[in-house]
Amino acid sequence: MKTEVEVARMRNIIGMAWDFTGMQRVFEKKSGPLVCNLLEKLLEEIEVDPSNFLHGKLCRQIQSSIKTTLGKVPSYGQAAKVVDIAMKVIVGYCRLPNERIAQIVAPNLHGAIDTPILKRIKEEYKVARGIFTISRIDEVVYAEIQSRLKERANQMRCSPIEYDDWLWRKLKDDRAGLSDGKKDAPEDTRNTPHIGER
Repeated sequence: MKTEVEVARMRNIIGMAWDFTGMQRVFEKKSGPLVCNLLEKLLEEIEVDPSNFLHGKLCRQIQSSIKTTLGKVPSYGQAAKVVDIAMKVIVGYCRLPNERIAQIVAPNLHGAIDTPILKRIKEEYKVARGIFTISRIDEVVYAEIQSRLKERANQMRCSPIEYDDWLWRKLKDDRAGLSDGKKDAPEDTRNTPHIGER
């Protein structure tokens, strides 16, 4: 049983994770508490059984629970962006529900896909033809993109969320003119501590 302080900490982290997704502008206003409740329930489930992290189930729950600001059902890509970023923050960065479980779950988390990452993956792998934003990504296209992200993460010897962090920072620096000009990822990250080793 968690103490009041532990529950407050967990809920604060979940709230920050929701904020970090940047999807508040896309979803209707009442979405925040609904998404946070779903994330809290997921943490309770994986605390009982860490192998019970069901990415697709949570994405579909988000799709069936909330609407976009246009009153539409969110795409799988929009729901997945929330799940992927929130779980990266909650489990990958903050190590909830605890370190032991985070070590089991974090390596299996997916890299987040936003529009700039989608564009880069499309250029590199010629996938998701005709899709230009995450609002058009369905579950099949999402799985295809994730397989490419995982492939690149494996080449870099890091987890998908670590590759996502690297690529997101690289694309942000490129847009700001701060890039080193290299298009490709470093070949090897052997000296970089991986999730669970930090």
